[in-house]
Amino acid sequence: MAIPFDEARGVPTGVPRTIVPGVGAITGIGRAAFAASMTGVLAFRPDWAQRRQLVWVDRHGVITSAIGGPDENALADPELAPDGQRVAVTRTVEGKSDVWVIDLHNGVAGRLTFDRTVDTMPVWSLDSQRVAFKSADNTQTLQGAIFDTAASGAGDKTPLVTGGDDVRPQAWSPDGRYFLYARSDPQTGADLWALPLFGERKPFPLVQTSFDEGAGQVSPDGRWLAYESNERGRVEIYVRPFPTGSGLWQLSAAGGTEPRWNPNGKELFYLAPDGRLMAVTLDVGARTALRPSAPLPLFLTHLASGAGISSATGLSKPQYAVARDGRFLMNVALNEATAPPITVILSWAEALKK
Repeated sequence: MAIPFDEARGVPTGVPRTIVPGVGAITGIGRAAFAASMTGVLAFRPDWAQRRQLVWVDRHGVITSAIGGPDENALADPELAPDGQRVAVTRTVEGKSDVWVIDLHNGVAGRLTFDRTVDTMPVWSLDSQRVAFKSADNTQTLQGAIFDTAASGAGDKTPLVTGGDDVRPQAWSPDGRYFLYARSDPQTGADLWALPLFGERKPFPLVQTSFDEGAGQVSPDGRWLAYESNERGRVEIYVRPFPTGSGLWQLSAAGGTEPRWNPNGKELFYLAPDGRLMAVTLDVGARTALRPSAPLPLFLTHLASGAGISSATGLSKPQYAVARDGRFLMNVALNEATAPPITVILSWAEALKK
C-alpha cells in the first residue's frame, strides 16, 4: 500500500492505495518482502509459504518417521504433552494464528483456539489436561496476555498472566507450583518471571538484568533453571538454581539458544549458532554444585525459521522437543520448493497518479 504524505506538516494527505497485492511477509521478525528507493524503484517478492513438517529424529540425526504431512501454514512452536500422546503447535491459517493439537498416533490435527485473538506458543500442563498460550488482542488490557484452556477444547480460556506487557509462556515447573514466562520490559529488556500457583500468586522475577534472558526450562527434578542470555555479549546457555539460590554456570561454549532438558535430568540440549544440536552431560551433586561436561555436537538440524518464529533473544521458543525415550520431535523446513523471483517496478509512484 502507499499513501501521499506531507513531509512539512508530518501528516498523510490522501487515502491508501494498493500498489501490489500478495507481497510476502515474515511476521516472526517483523519484516515484509519489499524495498523502495529514492529514485522510484520498487522491488518485491510475492507471498511464499515455507513448507514445514514435524519429524521424529534419533540421536544420530536420522529421521525415523513423520507426523502428518508437509504443512504450509507456518507450523511453529512444537510442545510435547507430558503423557506423550499429543503435540501442541502454532499454525497460521488464512492469516490467523491459532493453537492446534496433533495426535501423535494418527497425525490428525485439531484446532484448539477459535477466538479473534492471535494465539501462539503453547505449553502443556503437567497432567496433559490444559494448554497455556500467548494471546495477543487489540485491547489494552489483554495485549500480550497468557491464558490457558482445556486441551479437550471444552470451556473458556482462563487468564494466567495479564498486564499489557509482551509476555510469552515458557514452562510449568515439574511440581506444578510455578508457571514460567518471559516478559519484555522497556527498561530491562527480556526477563524471566515466575507465577506461583499457590498462596497470593504474586509474580516475581527469576532472572532480571539489563540484558535479555529467556527460553527458560526447569530441570525434571525441579532444582535447576536453564535459559539463554546475552549478558556476556554473545547469546549463551546458562544454568542456575531454581527458583532461588546462588551459583551460575555457562553450559554453551561458543553461542547457544533454545535449551531443552533430557527428561532423564542428566543432560541438557541446545542449538549452536551453526544449527547443530549440542548435548551437555550434567553431574548434579549437592544443590549448590553442578558439574557440566564439555558440549558435544550431535547432528546438524534443519529447523524451520521465518514466518511465525521469533528469533529475538529471550523471546524465542525451541522448534524441537525431547521425548521420554530420548527421541527428538523437530519442526523442520522442507527443501522441496524454491522461493519466487524478485520483481522490480520502475516509477511505481507515477502509476498511482493515473
